Amino acid sequence: TLNCRARRPDVSVLLRVSPKTAAQRRAQRGSKPELFDHTDRQQRVAEAYEHVVTRSDVGPTVVSDAEQEFDAVSEELWSHVSGLLTRRPEEP
Repeated sequence: TLNCRARRPDVSVLLRVSPKTAAQRRAQRGSKPELFDHTDRQQRVAEAYEHVVTRSDVGPTVVSDAEQEFDAVSEELWSHVSGLLTRRPEEP
């Protein structure tokens, strides 16, 4: 497979947000619609990511409730990843 030789990540992050909330946020930013912006496609993409994080080969995963305000999500993510930044990388 494509990533068979890649190192396993220290952590993966899934920002869980409903297609409805995502659509509202995209509308607020005022940019042109993009290929993946349709609600049905957003739902399929969200379901695919939900499946991926259940796999054992993905590594540790932090799932964040991204329905929250930006600052709350940022603080939550920082609490999970800040400790990884002070760790020494593993030797090959």
